[in-house]
Amino acid sequence: MKKSADPKNKKYDSDRETRVLLEEMHSDIKKIAEAQSSTANQVAEIKIAIADLPAIKSEIKVISTAVEANSKDIRDLKKDVKEIKSELHSMNMALIETSHETEDHKKRITKLEEKVFA
Repeated sequence: MKKSADPKNKKYDSDRETRVLLEEMHSDIKKIAEAQSSTANQVAEIKIAIADLPAIKSEIKVISTAVEANSKDIRDLKKDVKEIKSELHSMNMALIETSHETEDHKKRITKLEEKVFA
């Protein structure tokens, strides 16, 4: 059945349409308010994180200074190790030379002993 084109029905339809629109607007406003609340919470979290930045920056400076000092120490230690290796090589060569001289002395002493005691 068709509704009649009665002016009361038009008013009724208009009121109903207005209520539907108001409900939709209410729903939309509620969504906007929830989104704004969420955004406000995110902004608060960001502000807390930003407040921590100076302390973090200070810690990074301390760490950076320590890393630079450690790097210098490592370079110095590498240089020292290189010098020690060089000195050790020289000492090893001197020991080998001394060992050969000792062998020569042993041979000479043995020959002298053979001549003296023969």
